[in-house]
Amino acid sequence: MLQFDSFTFFANLFIAFIVVVPVYRLVPNVVFRRLFLGLVGVYLLWLIAPRLAVFYLAFWTLTWLLQRVVAVTAERRFGTLVFAVAVVMLLAPMVIWKLFTTGFVIHFNLWTDTAARALEGRWGEVDLSRDILLPLGLSFSTFRGIDLVIKTYLGAFVGLRPDEVFFYGFFPPVQLIGPVIQYTEIREAVKGGTRVAEDLREGSLLALSGLAKVFLVSYPLQNSQGVFTFYKANSVGVLWLELLLFAVYFFFNFAGYSDLAIGASKMLGFDIYRNFDWPYTKTNPQAFWNSWHMSLTHFFQRNVFVPFGGMRPHTQYRAIFFTIMAIALWHNISIPLVIFGLYHAAGLIGHRWLAERRPPRSAETWAQRLPKVAALFTFFAISVPLLELTTSQVVPFYSAMVGVK
Repeated sequence: MLQFDSFTFFANLFIAFIVVVPVYRLVPNVVFRRLFLGLVGVYLLWLIAPRLAVFYLAFWTLTWLLQRVVAVTAERRFGTLVFAVAVVMLLAPMVIWKLFTTGFVIHFNLWTDTAARALEGRWGEVDLSRDILLPLGLSFSTFRGIDLVIKTYLGAFVGLRPDEVFFYGFFPPVQLIGPVIQYTEIREAVKGGTRVAEDLREGSLLALSGLAKVFLVSYPLQNSQGVFTFYKANSVGVLWLELLLFAVYFFFNFAGYSDLAIGASKMLGFDIYRNFDWPYTKTNPQAFWNSWHMSLTHFFQRNVFVPFGGMRPHTQYRAIFFTIMAIALWHNISIPLVIFGLYHAAGLIGHRWLAERRPPRSAETWAQRLPKVAALFTFFAISVPLLELTTSQVVPFYSAMVGVK
């Protein structure tokens, strides 16, 4: 199975930008800009494998149809049912993938390869040269599609035109790893602005920041992933050191690629919200999750936390529980991820309960904050293995962490 290197995608993106940025900036027509950037997104997926481009063309066509139907029926008696069916239809591929990974990946590649060759004729034979691959970017696309349908149901949008959904679905910088952008983040900026030089400078600096995080910090620590394979052969001290190093790798790798995506967007004039706000410098679980993968966290806050009563005192703990469980199961539907959700739900609920019973505190110095930062970092690092381990590995791994083998 192909483990696609995200850097290859961004390398192709920035090479394409040599042509894309001047053309986009020089042609002010909004419809042209939407279609042009959408086609660039299709092309980048095609470079990975034509079948991937075909799949997302089908996915976003379905999303456009569903949000149009939701827009028409939202005020009618059966509008809620139509909306619920639309959300389930968009969620279905991702959920099936999480539940039946091997079978889904096999059929995903078979069906999309057949469709690619049927649609592209002899050019579709290019797809045969590509390895079997995962449905790259499916989770991020699913949440963006659902967000569009939810906002349509709530009346924030009327039914969008095909070129608008095409532009949103294939917006090039966020194809594979997010952030989970909202349509409102890019809707107006496509009309263009006058800060071309500033956008290019700020975007380039963000991209350089991403490269530094990926190659200067994350890349040298990538071998720390071996902690999940060779834990039986290492001492307790080595295991803890490797785990903490992996937590550092995990953050800088993800945050670095997010900076690359946000920087590329900025070069085109789009202000995408930042995705990380140095979560390892926070002192409590709530501040941590409000600064970790913020685009995804805010998606679940809007669509799980608030609907389940997170703003009401008597239902806030229930809302916290369902929100963090949804975030956990987004990674994978498995026993380790259930444990991950329960672990962080306990931390968040415990912190909220204590905070409500403590008097407000004055500003703390760094010396006062440092022990709390270290404790929170360790608290998170302890849970990171649950993102990587299979069910049968959980007990042996954590036993090894305390010296029981």
